[in-house]
Amino acid sequence: MTAHPFDLALLACTVRGCGRPLASRGTALACERAHAFDRARAGYVNLLQPQDRRSAVPGDAPEAWRARERWFERGHAAALLDLLRARAA
Repeated sequence: MTAHPFDLALLACTVRGCGRPLASRGTALACERAHAFDRARAGYVNLLQPQDRRSAVPGDAPEAWRARERWFERGHAAALLDLLRARAA
């Protein structure tokens, strides 16, 4: 897995009850409890749990959306957004 220009520790394990920071481990992201998320051929890492992907209402709850908005407003994703803008240009 290539190095990321942003801090992977900002990403947390999505396994219920875990929430530990994720770190790059070979071709995956993993937490200290060994929960691992493989990188897809297309380059992304899907952090949704299988039971959430099959849900009638998949994705984040409204509270998670609000928390993410606050996180973006505080500038935590600035490096990631700069990288995406550069690649899209």
